[in-house]
Amino acid sequence: MSDNELQHSPYTGHDDSKDTVTTDNTPTVVVAEPLPSPRSNIRLYIILAAEYLSLFIAALDQTITATALPTISAQLHSGSGYTWIGGAYLLANASFAPIWASLSNIWGRKPVHLVATAVFAIGSIICATAPTMQVLIAGRAIQGSAGGALMQLTTITISDLFSMRQRSLVLGFLEFVWALAGGIGPVLGGTFTEKVTWRWNFWVNLPICGLTFGLLAIFLDVHNPRTNAKDGLKAIDWVGSLTILGFVLMLLIGLDMGGTFYPWSSPRVIALIVAGCVLAGMFILTERKLARYPLIPKRIFSAPSNIASLVVVGCHGFVSYSFGPLTVLVLIYIPPGLHSW
Repeated sequence: MSDNELQHSPYTGHDDSKDTVTTDNTPTVVVAEPLPSPRSNIRLYIILAAEYLSLFIAALDQTITATALPTISAQLHSGSGYTWIGGAYLLANASFAPIWASLSNIWGRKPVHLVATAVFAIGSIICATAPTMQVLIAGRAIQGSAGGALMQLTTITISDLFSMRQRSLVLGFLEFVWALAGGIGPVLGGTFTEKVTWRWNFWVNLPICGLTFGLLAIFLDVHNPRTNAKDGLKAIDWVGSLTILGFVLMLLIGLDMGGTFYPWSSPRVIALIVAGCVLAGMFILTERKLARYPLIPKRIFSAPSNIASLVVVGCHGFVSYSFGPLTVLVLIYIPPGLHSW
């Protein structure tokens, strides 16, 4: 083997000395395993299509019910439960997203991605067949928990597939998917509600979930650690998962109820916010002191550049999710005479 070949021999994760034959008069020969075959462009495009579809259905369900809420409330005879149709989805989405990401580190991207797609489809079926508002809200919570996984795993899987130089372009198309889903969601939801039934806002997810599941099952070939169930359960950060779930839910529910259902001075609102802050402190403490495999490793915050990047991403998300809808509402309520101005 030439020197050039030796320099490009891949690290295989085992002791190379076992593959080395040495005598007094013979040179050392390193037996290297063959490089993995590269993915074809067609396979890569199919994987990207599946990832974009999974993000599309998760983003679509944030807006598709907006124009159907009055009809849903009337048919399910609930005058106040409609506010939780969107809230249950978003709360579960934010709460479960980091837990799904942690599970993908333990059992691999592909199995967790397939499970999340199946759970999203099950949640859609529950919503589409819901006889009462309570069942519909429960189905939306199931949808939201899986939707958080689809959003996270799309970004994670793409980051696994592409180098740092290529990653920015591929991830940039995710914003186009968000814009497409956010734009057609209310229109599609209103059309289904008026022409067919509001339940089609959820039935429409099933063919997309089925196509996404099939494409991922056949073509996705990212690394799988093949962790067995026993070791995987031991590796889960149970305390961290419960505390982050509790603090996100309590804090967001308290902020959501304050000023709408109850005044900000209400004991319920104050108790929820305080409990959320206490659980946030417990989460930070357990991640730093107790967790063997923490959900959020503290090394992420060790470099100033990482902290700066997280602050920028946080500000970007705040503007995107807060001021974007506000801008749309302002434009909707501008009097017709001022549109030309």
